[in-house]
Amino acid sequence: MEKRQINLDFLRGMAALAVVVGHLRTFLLVVDKAFLINHPILSFFYFICGLQGQAVTLFFVLSGYFIGGAIIKDNARARWSWSRYSIQRLTRLWTVLLPALILTFVLDSLGKTMGDYRYFNGSQDNWICFFKNLFFLQTISGGVYGTNGPLWSLANEFWYYLLFPLFYLALFGKKSLNYKALCALLFTVSLFFLPANLTLGGGVWLMGVAAFICVSTPGILRWTGNPFFFMAACLFFVWSLYFSYGQDPIVNPNYLVGFSTACLLPFLATHRWDGVGYTKISRVLSDISYTLYLVHFPLLVFFFYTLKIPTAQMPSWNSCALFALILLCVLIYAWCVWYLFERHTHDVRKFCERRLTPGK
Repeated sequence: MEKRQINLDFLRGMAALAVVVGHLRTFLLVVDKAFLINHPILSFFYFICGLQGQAVTLFFVLSGYFIGGAIIKDNARARWSWSRYSIQRLTRLWTVLLPALILTFVLDSLGKTMGDYRYFNGSQDNWICFFKNLFFLQTISGGVYGTNGPLWSLANEFWYYLLFPLFYLALFGKKSLNYKALCALLFTVSLFFLPANLTLGGGVWLMGVAAFICVSTPGILRWTGNPFFFMAACLFFVWSLYFSYGQDPIVNPNYLVGFSTACLLPFLATHRWDGVGYTKISRVLSDISYTLYLVHFPLLVFFFYTLKIPTAQMPSWNSCALFALILLCVLIYAWCVWYLFERHTHDVRKFCERRLTPGK
């Protein structure tokens, strides 16, 4: 088993946490610019809570690094297999997605009967939408299921999983010319089928692949993995986060955040900072990050529109304490879902490989 890259675990865990605190802040705390001017610590807190979009971009870069990198390695070793790859990706996605969709159905159903029906009435909660989301067609044919807005990004993730190996094998695959031509044809057809914003967003995912190539190429790693390049990348990363709050018509802020994140990865992937607390927090948050991302939003909607927790409160000791309490409840809830489902992903994968892969 490969050694875990703790720094990248930390990035993934912090990204998931940023998404949750961003959504929680939107529900609970009102933005009062005049008030925040005189409270720099709160201003910084609000800045952090406004990074959920940038955090999703970070997820895509990390996905490109790990998944794209695995595809490149398997092809180089002549170990590539569509059946094994499909089982690995689908078990990873569905082991959490199916429970998340069911939990969304349960919480939304309770919301309709116990809470503000007007809020839940506008959500797409029919079974057709359920199965479209299960097969990653949200934003392509219909919307996300129920109140689970963050599900939009899962469609992007799945189709990048399909598009990149088709593209890479068409160019660098070790099989026949006919095989490469078929991959190229399927890739081209997929581009026509998918929305333009989804395919263009794949540029961020490819930045993660580029970071993997930098790490696995000693000549490039010598300068992308040195401390001076890393410090410059940190400054660029912080600037890109600040810049991404605005809307520039020329430069897509997601590409800036994605590129700056990719610049950080060679150093972070090749340097290990040992510390019991840092390692433990990084592993725990990384382990539950996928589950946390998929299950947190319907629970927040349930809290605020069914349990009727007051929304849009001014920052105060009481509202900040409530913020911390709700965040703790969400983390415990996500951990429980992870414990019941996601932590068994490896077992589910092995079971599917034994049943579906020839020769297993």
